[in-house]
Amino acid sequence: MSVKRTPPKNTTNIEPALPFSSEPNTSGPLEMSRQSTKTAGVTFRNNKRKFEAEFSAELKTFKEDITSMFAELKKEQNEKFHKLQSNLEELKSLNTELRTDLQFYSEKYDELLKNIHCMEVEAQNSHEYVRSLENKVEYLERCTKSASIEIRNLPKNQRETKQDLVEILKTIGDSMSTPITVADIRDIYRLTSKSPEIRGTVVVDFNSVLTKENLMNNVKNYNKTNAGNKLNSSHIHLPGKTPIYLAECLTTKAKKVFYQAREFAKLYKYAYCWSAHGNIYIRRKEGETASKIVDEHDLEKLKLKQTI
Repeated sequence: MSVKRTPPKNTTNIEPALPFSSEPNTSGPLEMSRQSTKTAGVTFRNNKRKFEAEFSAELKTFKEDITSMFAELKKEQNEKFHKLQSNLEELKSLNTELRTDLQFYSEKYDELLKNIHCMEVEAQNSHEYVRSLENKVEYLERCTKSASIEIRNLPKNQRETKQDLVEILKTIGDSMSTPITVADIRDIYRLTSKSPEIRGTVVVDFNSVLTKENLMNNVKNYNKTNAGNKLNSSHIHLPGKTPIYLAECLTTKAKKVFYQAREFAKLYKYAYCWSAHGNIYIRRKEGETASKIVDEHDLEKLKLKQTI
């Protein structure tokens, strides 16, 4: 059965019917909206993919930068570590060398101390040996001078001879009640003085110690008894009264000790200081015990007693 549709009578306001078609109308508002929505979704997805690609690229670059930075840092650390390790090895080597050197110098120091000790022992032995030799020389010199005396401040003639000195000595002996003959005299001579104004000391070597001691004791007793007219030039028939002094002929060491003893006696108010038989004695005052002075150590001991 066929149906026929008749168009309405008023066709002026009626839009013409669209022909039917199996293809969708893509130009209509709905389709445009859909198309717009579809296009927007595609743009969003494209932008998202683009952002993700850019982010991935930036992340990759960041990772590469971080990796590069850590690689450089690791490289620097490795270099520092190797340098530190090298310095440490050098320090170890230097420490080993120092320990070796220290051990070497320590051994040398011990050896040096040992040598010094041996040298000190040798020096001490040498000192003792020299002292023993000095004592022997002192003893021999004292023995040779045991019979000798010194006559000081004796007036001198212009052409003085040994015979003149012998006669003067004999005159002194007669004045002191001690007869002296030529046989008693082994030698007599005058020492040369440094200055012409100083009278040189006359040295007399007797053949006998007894003769020497007898003359010395008699002169000592005479001077003690005749304090106002001690032995002088008038006793040997010369004008004036020039004092003449007789003393023992001391060794070089004894002379030094005698000088020190006299200076000590002046400083510490000792009344007496004399020599007898080649020895030096010192005494503070009459009645006290005399102290024998062998060397300067005895004077040091007396100084300590003064300070106590």
